[in-house]
Amino acid sequence: MHDGQQDSLIFLSYGKVPQAYETLFSILTLGRFPTPEFQGIKIRVVTDQPDFFRSYGCEVVPVSASTIEEWKGPARFEHRCKVMALKHGIGQFGGRCILVDGDTYFIRPPARLFQRIGPGRSVMHMVEGLLADSTHEFNHRLGAFLQNAEPRADPSIKLANGPSTVQWNAGVVGLDASDSQLLNEVLNLLDYLLEKCFAVVVEQLAFSIILAGRTQLRPSRDVIFHYNVSPMRNAFRNRIPELLAESKHMSPAALAEWLYARRLRPSLSTQARILAKDVLNTLWVLPRRDRCGCF
Repeated sequence: MHDGQQDSLIFLSYGKVPQAYETLFSILTLGRFPTPEFQGIKIRVVTDQPDFFRSYGCEVVPVSASTIEEWKGPARFEHRCKVMALKHGIGQFGGRCILVDGDTYFIRPPARLFQRIGPGRSVMHMVEGLLADSTHEFNHRLGAFLQNAEPRADPSIKLANGPSTVQWNAGVVGLDASDSQLLNEVLNLLDYLLEKCFAVVVEQLAFSIILAGRTQLRPSRDVIFHYNVSPMRNAFRNRIPELLAESKHMSPAALAEWLYARRLRPSLSTQARILAKDVLNTLWVLPRRDRCGCF
């Protein structure tokens, strides 16, 4: 890492209150890990709600609501903001930068992920599978589009493999500042795909194509649990304000342990499925996914 640069663990939160509390839960539970685990790492929140996060002691990177709207781009696509927040973080702080969705919690110290990132080395959350193996029609449309792209298509499409393109989950995206130009490729490809073939997961497809094609891409699910597709997610995040009110007099370390003990946990059957799929993925056997999320 060059002088003056800092590694950043970045959360993006804007607009909706339940999502802000969800992000706060993920940040506060990081206090479980010993301070030496964070040497050289700063935890930051890119947000249009700076006062909310500052009230809990978070380091804030404030952005205006109008900036968030600009980040959504011409298609008004919410997840385009993830690319822009990562660009903003790397541009401001340099170093290694990991963007993490709020509907997560760390199972192991973040330092383990930063060790996987460097020039030409990146991380995302996990392999979801081949577009062709998805049960979702929109993934089949995306695969067909990539296979039959017009000659003047975005040049990055050549990195894809049509219906056999491997899609990764973008609940975690980490990159070294030396590879920051790849985010321009991600953004250009994303905007092109949004024009031609909209799908709810198109930002993670753009990340997947560019990062897998230009870097050595590694997973992070052994470090972070991402519960975005859990049927219990809404009930859990609606309970977070109550949990924070109950624990408001605790020290940061005690609060982190107390909150973590009340995290959303997958059932034993779900844990078994996750383990089985991860084992298969290490052998590059990609099981069919029944959802576009992480389970």
